[in-house]
Amino acid sequence: MKTKVLASALAIALGVGTLLTGAAQAADTIKIGILHSLSGTMAISETTLKD
Repeated sequence: MKTKVLASALAIALGVGTLLTGAAQAADTIKIGILHSLSGTMAISETTLKD
């Protein structure tokens, strides 16, 4: 009985917390870039990636 009440209270608290926070959205798109080596030891394995 005690665990059911505790589980219900926890579920209600999580539900209310989720509703109050709302969803966060970015205002603009976020650009992600990748750096590739053009010289050195890693350049051999990254030549296909830069093309």
